[in-house]
Amino acid sequence: MAAPTLPPAGAALGDALRQIVALQSQRLRQHDSGTRRGEDPEALHSMRVAVRRLRAAVRIFAVAIPIRQREAFRRELHWLGESLGGVRDLDVQLVALRTYRASLSPAQRGGLAWLEPHVRRERTRRRGAMLVALDSRRYAILLTRLERFATGPRGPAQPAAAHDLLATAGRRILGRGAKRLLQRGNAIAAGDHDVTPEDLHALRIRAKRVRYLLEFLRELTGKPGRRLVKRLIRLQDLLGAHQDAVVATAFLHQATSAAPMESAGLLALGAYTEHQRQRAANARTEFRRAWCRFARKRTLEDLRALLRRLKALSRANPAPPAMPSADAAALPRDRTGV
Repeated sequence: MAAPTLPPAGAALGDALRQIVALQSQRLRQHDSGTRRGEDPEALHSMRVAVRRLRAAVRIFAVAIPIRQREAFRRELHWLGESLGGVRDLDVQLVALRTYRASLSPAQRGGLAWLEPHVRRERTRRRGAMLVALDSRRYAILLTRLERFATGPRGPAQPAAAHDLLATAGRRILGRGAKRLLQRGNAIAAGDHDVTPEDLHALRIRAKRVRYLLEFLRELTGKPGRRLVKRLIRLQDLLGAHQDAVVATAFLHQATSAAPMESAGLLALGAYTEHQRQRAANARTEFRRAWCRFARKRTLEDLRALLRRLKALSRANPAPPAMPSADAAALPRDRTGV
């Protein structure tokens, strides 16, 4: 079987979505065994990324999926993402903890000697729950349904919007999603209040959706699209580091009950918790500068050039012939943003 590829310019939206689902479903299976073995944390990371991309595709191209099927995919992919995410979060924390301890003196390092075994015990517990999920009938059914959707033929069961040209739909969705991202980021950066963790987490989600959309449209977007993706990745690096520190701080607060009662252990935990809190605060301070670098004139020019490019592709590629849709009357045009 040939490897799935990204959709071409002349693809219908429904056909493009099936290609994306095929590619990411293949990656789920590709990294499944490595995730189960647990020898390389990158297998779990790659599997989690595939789930995120599937969730993004279902959300971004929601109009191309029958309502009941769409909601089932959203629910089940969220469940799978949660099952994988708890273990991955602790993998990230273990790396951060080792890096921090390596920067300490031997005496200071000893005060945190108990913490890595504690994190590992919690990881073992979460990993056990993850393996139960991966061994479940629920997971097997989800994979089967994703693959059936990916290989299924075009037909009357599709919503009418599934027959829209990818370039046309992509331009509409990108324009809306980029506008919301820029408006939200500008409002946070220009605000006279301190940037909050909730502000940056919400913005990170918006940025990730726009990036995934651009990557789904990679065969259509050319150099402007590639430049935008690079800038989004740089922005996401900062927002992701902030979120990692926020998650670590919350976990360390919970770990207080497991800390040794002697003062050295409690003091070391307090110092490390403050270190993570300061990392998050530094990222929030850096955000305004990072946003100004992202939302500069070149980004706006590339976005406008990309929208013009998609418009030209829409005109150059006539829409595929529409087929009667079984649920067209019941399915209003979805206004969900990117």
